Amino acid sequence: MDEDFPDTLSIGSGVLRTVYRRASQLAAKPRNAVSPSDAVLSESLAEHVLIDALAAERVANRDAVLPVYQSESGVDCAVATGRLFVRTVDGGPIDKVRRALAELGLTVEQINDWAPHSGWVRPTAGAAGVAIALRIAAGGAPGLDIHVEPELLRTRTPKVAAE
Repeated sequence: MDEDFPDTLSIGSGVLRTVYRRASQLAAKPRNAVSPSDAVLSESLAEHVLIDALAAERVANRDAVLPVYQSESGVDCAVATGRLFVRTVDGGPIDKVRRALAELGLTVEQINDWAPHSGWVRPTAGAAGVAIALRIAAGGAPGLDIHVEPELLRTRTPKVAAE
């Protein structure tokens, strides 16, 4: 699996902050791209399935394979899609940083009507672009005053009904 993906990702802040570590033994593929030769480990990630990382090395379309992260507790798995939620720190519109984001290999996909200072961006270059996007999420975007958080598809955990 591509070594350019960051080892850790952080979601949220303060007491709600969750740190995810790269699960190098796991990878993810879109459900519709799974073949009989894939070692499927779990199918509980919405449109993605977890596969063994060694099986991922044999995948012809490397852009179809995404990194998997586990929470520090080891209970929760998440697939990093490469999409990022971006918010300008000063409250200015996302459009003012669109060109700088493009220079980093990111395309503005959606600007939120209810908050024009925030929106979703996506990498333009497949798996390499996902790696770049996740590096930005892990370490920030040099020269840009933005808050960045990666989109993670997490495993479903059933809620326990209160007695």
